[in-house]
Amino acid sequence: MKLVQFLQGGNPKGRKKSSFNTLKNILVLGIGNILMGDDGAGVFAVNKLSAKSRENEHLRFIDGGTLGLDLLNFVEWADILIIIDAVDIGEFPGTIIKSIITEDLNIKLSKTSHEIDIEDLLFSAKLLNILPEKIIFYGIQIGKITMQYSLSKDLEIKMDELCNCIKNELSNYL
Repeated sequence: MKLVQFLQGGNPKGRKKSSFNTLKNILVLGIGNILMGDDGAGVFAVNKLSAKSRENEHLRFIDGGTLGLDLLNFVEWADILIIIDAVDIGEFPGTIIKSIITEDLNIKLSKTSHEIDIEDLLFSAKLLNILPEKIIFYGIQIGKITMQYSLSKDLEIKMDELCNCIKNELSNYL
């Protein structure tokens, strides 16, 4: 797994830090079009995770599909947002990347493979002052995007590894 990390600055929602341990609302958001093969990798991953994990009042798995700005209500709920999406960064198919997205919204580091613009979603959340405290982006390099309801072999092989990365991320907060 390739790791690209940056430190987040500030507290975008202006929340006061509590002196006692409180649970954060965690949203795992899968993005993509499952009818276009590898483009749906984020959705395939979130569906796999939700089938094996228990949601509770502080943890949600959302198939964001191609909803774009319609996801703002979900983003507003989250203190910690984990986004999973297909990327096209010129790496070997199935390469997994991780980026910590800072308040200045450095999402350009991880170009998504489709027209659903995560950057627009996050910029809108920032303008509305509903940006989560922490945003973590997991991307998986596409192999091919064709009209099919399945992942390429390269991505199918790496799906368990991607889901394990997300599970490990969740273990830091639960």
